[in-house]
Amino acid sequence: MDKDCLRLVNVTAGYDLQKVLHGISLNIEEGSVAGIIGPNGHGKSTLVKTVSGLVSAWSGQVFFEGLPIEKMPAHERVTSGVVHVPQGDLIFPKMTIEENLRLGAVLAEDSEEVERRLDKVFELFPVL
Repeated sequence: MDKDCLRLVNVTAGYDLQKVLHGISLNIEEGSVAGIIGPNGHGKSTLVKTVSGLVSAWSGQVFFEGLPIEKMPAHERVTSGVVHVPQGDLIFPKMTIEENLRLGAVLAEDSEEVERRLDKVFELFPVL
């Protein structure tokens, strides 16, 4: 059996009093490719924001590489490899892709780890 990369167990989340995720469970194995599809307003962004810590899970568990992260603040999730890059034009268009990615690591203390992660990104997405 492959190693779990991301696992959600019965996750519920939402905004204020509006429940958006109702007991979501999923497992994404290391090395696999997964997509989240569905119409607008059905929880795709809320799911991603819950995994990245921008939205708190009301209940359930979120695991990244086997470690529970549902109580971990978003900035700590980033250091463990969980990053949310929003869609749209929230980049600096006059900068290169690499320069934009490096901005996301501006607070990183381990420059060698930053280089390893950038290498991994370019390996996973060679078109960049």
